[in-house]
Amino acid sequence: EYGPPIPLMDWGSIRALHEQGVAFASHTATHPRLTQLAADDVAHELRSSKAVLEEQLKSKVTAFVYPYGDRNARIESLVRACGFACALDGRFGLASRHDDRFDLPRVEITGGLTADGLLALISDAADTVQSRPAPWTAAANRIRRSVANVNARIASRR
Repeated sequence: EYGPPIPLMDWGSIRALHEQGVAFASHTATHPRLTQLAADDVAHELRSSKAVLEEQLKSKVTAFVYPYGDRNARIESLVRACGFACALDGRFGLASRHDDRFDLPRVEITGGLTADGLLALISDAADTVQSRPAPWTAAANRIRRSVANVNARIASRR
């Protein structure tokens, strides 16, 4: 339905990124459509994925991403019961403090995204954040400084 499988990152790469501050969320063990599973099977998918990530990263995993954005009230309840602090669906966008923690939008970073494309996404995020109330202004400024630092590093390597 989605084409041939593609190679994924190995644990060494994942741990290296995690050590550099990249956060990893749980996404189930086998990527099923959760609404089509019995509650026990959903709980097994959630717990086993979370446990493997926490063991490999030596860090608590608090976020979950619904495979295919597939969820309902029963799935959200099971995600909460399995100890996650928040969950993201398939909608594109930035979260706000008014969003339900178990129905958050996300910005997807794909393998084909260039450094310039990533910086553009981050800059767009800063513009969106800047338009929010005062507490967000400092966050937008931090994002802009980070983008400027990355741009300077890229320029120095050229």
